[in-house]
Amino acid sequence: MHLSPWSERARWALDHHRVPYVKKTYTPMISEPALRLKLKRLGGRVTVPIFIDGELVLRDSFDIARHADLHGAGAALFPDARQGDIASLSSAIEPALHAARALVTRRTAASSDAKRDALPGPAWAKPALSPLATLGVRYFQRKYDTDAHTASDDIGTIRAAAVRVRELLGGRDTIYESFSYADILAAGVVYTIEPPADNWLPMSAASRDVRTTPELFDEFADLRAWRDALYDAHR
Repeated sequence: MHLSPWSERARWALDHHRVPYVKKTYTPMISEPALRLKLKRLGGRVTVPIFIDGELVLRDSFDIARHADLHGAGAALFPDARQGDIASLSSAIEPALHAARALVTRRTAASSDAKRDALPGPAWAKPALSPLATLGVRYFQRKYDTDAHTASDDIGTIRAAAVRVRELLGGRDTIYESFSYADILAAGVVYTIEPPADNWLPMSAASRDVRTTPELFDEFADLRAWRDALYDAHR
């Protein structure tokens, strides 16, 4: 999913290690039957990103990044001395991305422009497909139980992860001794407050609006500036 922070993490790791890949866009509800057939998985939840290389199937951005680290070129994203720390950070901040997904889904449900922009196909055809967009949002709400918590709870979950990132950075350019997957994970938390600029991740104004958390925007201006500098240096 082009605008998913999980997919952005996977692409970043693959690009960093110059691992060649073909990107195939997944559209919720519409793309799932074909993906299930490809994976030979008719039951259970199917989520993306998924990395497929022959018989190898990786179903998580963390596993995709580890694979790129082991088989790609360039500096390691998982230094030996920090592998445990990075795994712990990944687990600690994961709830923030789930909370952001719930917020984005609610905002999208209330925005006709965001629902339209989420549809595949040319712009001229999207107005006729608007009922499909509403169905897609409802499907997403059921699949991920996005109403399990209140918006206030979800914002609090994101805030806690952002505070953790700020503490780990301690004013440095990178979380650990050099750029690592920890920084990509941390940038993903900042994504839930403000998406990366269009030159890094293009999106419509409506799509950007539903992915921005205004309640945290000013509070974490320092992290937004840090993320922008990180993208300029390493993305």
